Amino acid sequence: LVLVAWACGNFFGLMLANELIPAVSSSLSDLYDANVGLTIGWSWQSSLYSLIMSAMGALISCLWPLIRLLKSQPIRLSSRLSLMRFAGREFSWQALAACAFCVAAVAVYQAPK
Repeated sequence: LVLVAWACGNFFGLMLANELIPAVSSSLSDLYDANVGLTIGWSWQSSLYSLIMSAMGALISCLWPLIRLLKSQPIRLSSRLSLMRFAGREFSWQALAACAFCVAAVAVYQAPK
């Protein structure tokens, strides 16, 4: 799944960059007299870097459930829904953190420049 996401991210990212770079180049040229090239190329180095980033993201996202599973006592794993008992509290914290990050993103976006 990581490899599929990596390949799609590289492909669609390159397509998006090719679509957006003319507008960004003209904006930077108008505002700052900057000379930004219009060519976007694919490189092995950038592709390898994005593969490492996606693999690290997958590992980090799977780390907490793995630690939680390894720390649970085997007797707790035998009952059918024992691990689901505490999932509601964890999901509540995750939802609260997500809301806080959304508010922070809106605040940063609305802040005067």
